Amino acid sequence: NGAWGFASSNEINREEIQRVTHLAKSIAEASATTLRQPVHLVPEKTHQETFTTPYETDPFLVSIDQKIGLLLEITAALRKKQQGSKSQCADESAKNGASFR
Repeated sequence: NGAWGFASSNEINREEIQRVTHLAKSIAEASATTLRQPVHLVPEKTHQETFTTPYETDPFLVSIDQKIGLLLEITAALRKKQQGSKSQCADESAKNGASFR
């Protein structure tokens, strides 16, 4: 239909892939209703890259107690530094290997 639709997920399974694909299609269809110029894609060969984030400490060897302690310290520092702020949040995540094909 000449419009973009984008959706994402952190889950990798057949049902989730189908759900996210349908969501992206719905978004593209909704975007098409206000389309001024259609999107035209040109043929492009596949590009494949690998990126590994360097780290000093293996995050998979850090205990959950240490991670929670660090997050609590960060949150306390945010609250102290950002007086008048309505919300502060600290997040930690680590994933060991992912392949998308």
